[in-house]
Amino acid sequence: MAIVYSRVDSRLVHGQVGAKLVRHLNISNICIVDDEVAKDEFMKSIYQISSQACGAKVEIITVEQAVLKQQNNGFTSRYMLLFASIANAYKSFKAGLEIPELAIGSIKCDGPDMKLANKLVYISKEDAEKLREMAASGMNAYFQLMPDEGEPVSVETGCKNAGF
Repeated sequence: MAIVYSRVDSRLVHGQVGAKLVRHLNISNICIVDDEVAKDEFMKSIYQISSQACGAKVEIITVEQAVLKQQNNGFTSRYMLLFASIANAYKSFKAGLEIPELAIGSIKCDGPDMKLANKLVYISKEDAEKLREMAASGMNAYFQLMPDEGEPVSVETGCKNAGF
């Protein structure tokens, strides 16, 4: 498997991903795993255009396509998986996508039930439950804005910070 980094970031492909993560981790392909974005031709074109600036090819595929791609050894170069939400990463995990490590980097606050877990990450009680289940399965899931910015914060600590 050539998935070298997996990240939850509600912004998906943006400056930090392109300017920092791609270069820092020597990523050749970014794979956005998101059923909704995969159906939206306009958003797909936006993310593919943004890939030109970061130097990595961007693919946008559904959860089902990601699972099949992995089963068929389709992640052959240095891939970064991006998920727009914890719910989407969890859906992928439950569908059988192997995600050995998951950094929760940035999630905007989009409702009154969202609480600050760590820096730029807001989670709900449901998010906390999903993260705990993924971590309990053996997945190395943690909160960290960028790999070179401070120590990762465990799922349990982040969930407790948010009051869950």
